[in-house]
Amino acid sequence: MKFALSWVMLGCLAAPALAQSSSVQLFGIVDVAVSRVDGGQSNLGYFSDWQIGRPGRWNVHSASSSRLGLRGSEDLGNGLKAGFLLDHRFQPDSGTVEPRDGVSYSGGARSYNAGFWNAQAYVSLASRELGEIRLGRQATPTFVLGLLSDPWGMEYSVAGLAGFTRGGNFVGASNNALLYLSPSVAGLSAQVLVGAGEGGAAATATGAPNGRNLGLGLRYQAGPLLAMLAFNDSRRSDATLNRTLAFGATYDFGRLKGFANYSVGQNSTPGNARMTTWLLGAHVPLGSGFVRAGVGHHAPPAGYNPNSVTPGATAATTPNPYAAYPVLLGQSSTKLGLGYVYTLSRRTSLSADVGTNHTQGYSRSSGVQGGIKHVF
Repeated sequence: MKFALSWVMLGCLAAPALAQSSSVQLFGIVDVAVSRVDGGQSNLGYFSDWQIGRPGRWNVHSASSSRLGLRGSEDLGNGLKAGFLLDHRFQPDSGTVEPRDGVSYSGGARSYNAGFWNAQAYVSLASRELGEIRLGRQATPTFVLGLLSDPWGMEYSVAGLAGFTRGGNFVGASNNALLYLSPSVAGLSAQVLVGAGEGGAAATATGAPNGRNLGLGLRYQAGPLLAMLAFNDSRRSDATLNRTLAFGATYDFGRLKGFANYSVGQNSTPGNARMTTWLLGAHVPLGSGFVRAGVGHHAPPAGYNPNSVTPGATAATTPNPYAAYPVLLGQSSTKLGLGYVYTLSRRTSLSADVGTNHTQGYSRSSGVQGGIKHVF
């Protein structure tokens, strides 16, 4: 109660003060890659076909989630600052909105549940002493942890390890969310996210409904070390469970930067059995860029298809060709990724990646990819 009253008092004190400064910024990324995945049965990144392509085909796609956004802030005085973020994700190869939440096939056509500001959209109020409160659609603490501890930064890459974070779960953002970010004290800070379910209807063919969500995160940053612990518990109104406990860390040794991630997840598997993922990776400066390398491991429970969670899928009913393969008895996957990023300028870079993954009981899959990325 004292905490809430402190925020109200700060707002009242700031109201009569003239704003010291304000800004609105347009930002974005256009990142397009060309990739080819061979005809193996192991899903190279636990991605859908629009992300890295179908087996045995060349594909042009967005590599690091191309985006266009607006962000701004206003100094309200007395140590208080207001802000906002609107982040739109799109596919530059086709000019369409990036899919979100669910994908379905109906008469051979895909249907997406995707909002325009489908990454994040929130308004915030921050205090130097009390921290920051954000309201709107926001990234979960487990997603942020995965983003920072994956050497590829959760890119859609044949070499990337995004599918080997968060215990194999893919809840990256929460609708209807209130997020509190604490101030950093001696390098330690915390996040608390609560997403309201709002009584949404059961899931439809076009995607998942809103569901209640709880996310918690702890972060310690001191010098070259960043260590993170995060938990997320999502329960949709159709009773689909998605729960993750994750640990991530990075350490800058000077000549290389190391990455590590270990996570445990539950995803409405038979008996709600647990699955685990881990990865180790590195960035190594080389010439006018850096090498990125990593190994990831995914251990699913028995009765769970590690390539897709789509039950009873066939090649004719799903856009994900891996979903049609049979459910296995807990066979694990191990992936190796290697890439190089060549920096042309502070805003433009070239990338080249190779990756290979093998799921026990499936044939090995490998792929190559090259891309151009421009940041503004």
